[in-house]
Amino acid sequence: MALLVGNANYSVGRLTNPPNDIAAMETALNKLGFTVQKVLNANQNQMKRAVRDFGTAAQGADVAFMYYSGHGTQAGGENYLVPVGATIDKESDYEVEAVSANSVLRQIQGARPKAAILVLDACRDNPLASTTRSGTKGLGRMDAPTGTMVAFATAPNTTASDNGDYAKVLARELQKPGLELMDVFRNTTAEVRQLSNGKQEPRISEMSITDRLYLAGQATQVASVAPVPTGNVERVDPEAIAWDITRRSNTLEAYTAFLNEYPNGRYASVARISVSSLTPRTNPVVTDRPVVATPTAPTAPSTAPVAPVMQLSGTLAKVKESGAITLGVREAAGLSYTLGNGKYTGFHTEMGEIVLRDIQKSLGMPKLDIKYQPVTSQNRIPLVMNGTIDIECGSTTNNRTRQRDVAFAVTTFVEEQSIAVKLSSGITSIKELNGRTVAGTLGTMSLAQLRRHPRAVGVDFKELSGKDHSDSFGLLEMGRADAFVMDSSILARFISRSANPAGYKILADTFAHEPIACMLRKDDAAFKKMVDDSIKRQIADGSLWLLYDKWFMKPIPPSNERVGLPLSASTQSAWSSPNDKPMEDYTN
Repeated sequence: MALLVGNANYSVGRLTNPPNDIAAMETALNKLGFTVQKVLNANQNQMKRAVRDFGTAAQGADVAFMYYSGHGTQAGGENYLVPVGATIDKESDYEVEAVSANSVLRQIQGARPKAAILVLDACRDNPLASTTRSGTKGLGRMDAPTGTMVAFATAPNTTASDNGDYAKVLARELQKPGLELMDVFRNTTAEVRQLSNGKQEPRISEMSITDRLYLAGQATQVASVAPVPTGNVERVDPEAIAWDITRRSNTLEAYTAFLNEYPNGRYASVARISVSSLTPRTNPVVTDRPVVATPTAPTAPSTAPVAPVMQLSGTLAKVKESGAITLGVREAAGLSYTLGNGKYTGFHTEMGEIVLRDIQKSLGMPKLDIKYQPVTSQNRIPLVMNGTIDIECGSTTNNRTRQRDVAFAVTTFVEEQSIAVKLSSGITSIKELNGRTVAGTLGTMSLAQLRRHPRAVGVDFKELSGKDHSDSFGLLEMGRADAFVMDSSILARFISRSANPAGYKILADTFAHEPIACMLRKDDAAFKKMVDDSIKRQIADGSLWLLYDKWFMKPIPPSNERVGLPLSASTQSAWSSPNDKPMEDYTN
């Protein structure tokens, strides 16, 4: 069941695109077999009645999907959808004249569908503030009950243009066979961000659907950038083969040819980003995020800056000429994450900022504009290769396969695959997992690596997979699993945020080591040397050690939790003899 509501004919702040948005979504959902109800230019009573009737019609449905296009705002800490004809003179009028987004969510959830999806393409400006489209607060985050997703056309507390891009892209992605629900919204985010030059960034505020959901059906085989071994015979995937050839070519012509062949394929969004990045522009713009404050200076005098380079090429020439450099960051990783509002932080992010300031000094530049570009596991390598980002300091493992496409700086963190258990379990080693249930996360290699490890020979344990790290830790927390296998830094962060951190421990019995390093473009020796020199300087003068202590042993933002992960012997060894060895050279 689906309900579509589009409001455009406001007396103040009239909108253009909601009818087009509704038409695009209606076409897509009809093709997917949904029974679609729609309401256009509804007043408050009509909106409430439509939501109520939808809640009745969707009783017990497999999927209840509601999409709203129109004005929306937050007032008094709550999100409101604005009906046509609402008379709003002051903020408190929203409660009387508008429709609470939480009340809509309660109606949908009350139908008890297997999965509920609420999409709010309502992150436009507050019509009370102005009759123009200038930005005000937009919508705020929402909590969703289990089995529910809430998606927004742009990030919380920001506004989006009335151009219909979000609806058009989402409608297209929904119809792609083989795309799991999260992939649909990830692809939508990537393309809308690219279409808006980074000004509009769709978000999912809550994703509490526990099952993997394929609205357009599950393809015979869905290839991913990092496929999960299944033990089955691998089928030939022409699109994946074509994509591999395209990204290795890394030319405008190759990406264009790929899009001509697979315009709606799994890699189309990343290919369009590459085409945009490789197309010549007078003033290329990657993102309009503000520059964060310059990091605290190292405790000892820097020895990294050298005499200004006379003959520059590659990345250094680009940086010198443009006065800017783009740093790839992650939004939710142990080493790099977002604080919201375009601000990024974390151990690896701050270390990367120090590297870039050292490069600024080495090039004799009075100012260097650091631009921040969030990346995902799927697009980080293509974005380095095609020049969208100049250096990525997120959480990327250096391995031989990736070294064919990109280069890596010296290792700055060695991730250890570990096992988290409850103290009450009595488990102290891998051998004691025999007969137990072990949780891992879908799309990761942790469970497979544990199975293959020599110390796990003869250990018979049951596997249980969570859809993401949070879900996997929840399996341990609720007692459905006896252990959770993942990176030590991730385990430590989840334990620190749990209701009872003292009730868990990470076993000393680690079973795999992955060197994490900043990622660079291949064959740019001068740039790599400057990056490596800065990192080596930070190790030598002690500032990297202090930075580690700051991010892993002391309270950190935004919630001031303490991760409590001491510097491992593996990371200390990598720092004692800086190198860019791939994962395969480590003894596990």
